[in-house]
Amino acid sequence: MACDPVVLGTMLVISAASHASQYQQQKYTAEATEKKQREMAAFQAQETQMASVDAQNQKQDIQRRQHGEEQELKRRGMLMRGQAVTSAGEAGLSGASFDALVNDYWSRESQLAYASQTEAQLASAKIDTEMQRIELSGGSRLASIYQPIQQAQAGQAVLGFAGDALDIGGDFKGKRGMFRDS
Repeated sequence: MACDPVVLGTMLVISAASHASQYQQQKYTAEATEKKQREMAAFQAQETQMASVDAQNQKQDIQRRQHGEEQELKRRGMLMRGQAVTSAGEAGLSGASFDALVNDYWSRESQLAYASQTEAQLASAKIDTEMQRIELSGGSRLASIYQPIQQAQAGQAVLGFAGDALDIGGDFKGKRGMFRDS
């Protein structure tokens, strides 16, 4: 039973198909991985953007609240000073005592305004730090998403097929010679 050239051809076709299939599978896997990485990166960028917008909104809320508190302190301070001036005038208070009373109200109002402003600045600084953390965290997550992708190598498939062809050819030649000697 001689080694048939049809069998040789069939073996070569099977080897070529096998290597072509492996190449296509590697190619599809690489493309799918790349697509998944792009999707994950887009999601991560959107998540980071939303967190950043939330932090900016919080900062604006703090600024609005602080402005409202300042206005309320000024309004209440003017009302209280007015009441104090009226009460002091009705009580006959004047001169240095009257000035001390008014200055005391100004001092209290300034202390309250300073405390409110300091609290708002600290809250704003905390949010600024949170925004920086969000940006850094988002960047590091993006970096971790993008990993090297094993790309399909056509040359590797061709070399694999060539190696198989040489093996098959060598086996064919060896068997052909073996059957001639018999």
